Amino acid sequence: MVKWTRHAKAQLRQIHKYIAEDSPLYARRMSEEMVKKTMGLDEVPNHGRVVQELKDENVREIPIYSYRIIY
Repeated sequence: MVKWTRHAKAQLRQIHKYIAEDSPLYARRMSEEMVKKTMGLDEVPNHGRVVQELKDENVREIPIYSYRIIY
């Protein structure tokens, strides 16, 4: 099971709040999709691509629309 840090949860809430200003429905869908994308990362830890600006094989990202889930 993937554990979200307090900071990551706060960022997800901020993204949700920002999108909800225009569309509460889309904000909910986006939040759910982001959480869904992280499920199973503990089983496949090298999923995603290396974060180019960090150039560290241990730090990866999963793109989702105009956002990135960095782990």
